Amino acid sequence: MEENKEPLVIEDENELTGGNGPENGANLPLAKNGIDCINVIENFGFNLGNAVKCLWMADDEGGSLENLKDAQFFIKREMRKRRKEGS
Repeated sequence: MEENKEPLVIEDENELTGGNGPENGANLPLAKNGIDCINVIENFGFNLGNAVKCLWMADDEGGSLENLKDAQFFIKREMRKRRKEGS
């Protein structure tokens, strides 16, 4: 049986959540300049996606030094991973 290799395209977030999902994309930071954080970070792996999310939050009203430290944690974690993999 041949697998369908077409990418999943979701026209409406309600297709995934049934309309009961979080108001701003899985409790992620709100949109900036019309761009939702979730639409950006889903294009990265775990560590880099979390780093981007933390940087995004640091720039929000009420963002803190802690957000920058969290981003640094995920970036360092990714660097260790890549060193270990030899890339």
